[in-house]
Amino acid sequence: MNFPAWVREQRESRRLRPGEAARQIGVSRATYSRWEHGHYGPSVDGARRLSAWTGTALTTILNLTPSDTPSANPGVANDP
Repeated sequence: MNFPAWVREQRESRRLRPGEAARQIGVSRATYSRWEHGHYGPSVDGARRLSAWTGTALTTILNLTPSDTPSANPGVANDP
């Protein structure tokens, strides 16, 4: 599973709006939105916060694949 899909799944399983999830995690709404839309992944601190919020091992979060969107992987060609 890729990171943006995982973040969204975690939020939706808690029946939260993005802003509420961001508040619970302890990040800005903009940061949360960028994670969920695949613009970038979490910093180590962000991953730790996600780990605490979800009960998911930090290594699992850090090993999720990034989004396949071009903006998330600049300079890397997507497979057709």
